[in-house]
Amino acid sequence: MPAPLRVFGRETASVVLTATGPMAVFDDVSAPDLARALGVAAQISTPEKFLGEKIILESSEEADGVTFSTRIAVNVSTVDSHPGKVLAGCSYALDVK
Repeated sequence: MPAPLRVFGRETASVVLTATGPMAVFDDVSAPDLARALGVAAQISTPEKFLGEKIILESSEEADGVTFSTRIAVNVSTVDSHPGKVLAGCSYALDVK
């Protein structure tokens, strides 16, 4: 990026896009510390892997026999593709049944 961004009160020069949404890439904070600061609960927390999520919105509505479900969350994780980095961002899931 041409200039750093501020994301969750921290500065980053890198953002990645995942299948469910954008994630900022940080190298100056541990995943558990960032998750704690954002109120994100850890689902997996080991020295090798961190995965945390805080649900912001979860809703479903039905219209004409079709159910529309929405789920928005803040996520903090570590991934093999970015060793030593922490990813934090939002995930968006929309489901139509």
